[in-house]
Amino acid sequence: MKTKPIPEMTGPETERFLAKLEILTDEDCWNWQATRITDGYGHFGLRGQLYLAHRITYQMEFGTIPDGALVLHHCDNPSCCNPYHLFLGDLSANSKDMYQKGRWALKSSRRGVLNPAARLGPHEVRQIRKLRSEGMKLEDVAAMFGISFGYVGIIAKRKKWAWLPDEPEEAI
Repeated sequence: MKTKPIPEMTGPETERFLAKLEILTDEDCWNWQATRITDGYGHFGLRGQLYLAHRITYQMEFGTIPDGALVLHHCDNPSCCNPYHLFLGDLSANSKDMYQKGRWALKSSRRGVLNPAARLGPHEVRQIRKLRSEGMKLEDVAAMFGISFGYVGIIAKRKKWAWLPDEPEEAI
């Protein structure tokens, strides 16, 4: 995985960056006080490029981040930029860290009947696909299964349950 290197910051750039941090003790999280991306990670504009704020503080404290390395959080707080809460790793280390801390929530692990909100199972989904392919109306299929005709449509078009094959796998 290629990561873009963070350029060395000048004095005014460093001051502008540090002004966006809530710096407390080495034990506390230093939360990013400016713009964050959807996952809660701070980002900082530097010379026309955006960089993740926690990566910048890591580099400021410990030096250049090796190409492809991720900067991970011991504290599991994405807005934290305390360099003493950060450590280097790769995708494998990040996955292992998430799993060990109980934050493993892949969509694929909660799909189908594993999703607590599921109202259908694989057998019903296959029946819906078959009935639609045979030309049965959305409204009629929906009434049979007690779901909306819109949901019938997205199942038939494989926008939901796309991973499920039309035929059950043979038992070995």
